[in-house]
Amino acid sequence: MSCAEGLTDGRSFAYADAVTDRTPVSLSEDDIAAVRSWVIHEDEAVIAFNKPAGLSSQGGRIQAHTLDDLLWAFARSNGKRPDLVHRLDRDTSGVILAAMAAMRSSKLPPACGPLQALVMLIAGGLMVAPIWGPNLASPDVVFIGLVLLSLVQSVANLMLWRRADEMLRRVMVETSALAFWASQMALFLYAAAERLGLTGGVSAWGMMAVLMTIYLLASAVASMRRGLH
Repeated sequence: MSCAEGLTDGRSFAYADAVTDRTPVSLSEDDIAAVRSWVIHEDEAVIAFNKPAGLSSQGGRIQAHTLDDLLWAFARSNGKRPDLVHRLDRDTSGVILAAMAAMRSSKLPPACGPLQALVMLIAGGLMVAPIWGPNLASPDVVFIGLVLLSLVQSVANLMLWRRADEMLRRVMVETSALAFWASQMALFLYAAAERLGLTGGVSAWGMMAVLMTIYLLASAVASMRRGLH
């Protein structure tokens, strides 16, 4: 089950980003008319929208209302409003669901947040262990630990992909593409400089540090571009 997938017990739903105690957003009449024009189904529990391309589900890199902001147009007299059940990428058009908090299930599937934190924590451990590990254990033990950590990270990445919603998957794919392109370009330029005698050799560890830095930068760029926060 994804971190944004609806449960199958009737009208209970899990949420991509459960938020409480939010400050209401002031919407113009045009904003309200626009979001209501996108409604293709509405009942007491669920609202289905036909989200247009160019509208961020949440976050966003420009100063403009997101679909999450526009849900205040459906706030009730008691101040409660619908929440997004899942997200779509900013440049993707399609059906997106919102549900009232009262219909939220008490049995939520595992969230993507902890998995993302685990992946990042393991990545940090993989980079630090070869440096500080030999001070605590023999190189053989440190290497075995690195192999095990790599396997755990691979499983965590696979679980994260399977549980991710459409927008997070787009960010992951775009991050990989950007990192591959930037790494290929950096490797070519370095190889050319080495061939021309303009630079010396670099260790495999140094190259790995460069690749990790490129990947982290690509991840930040992809996240900001897609409006993920």
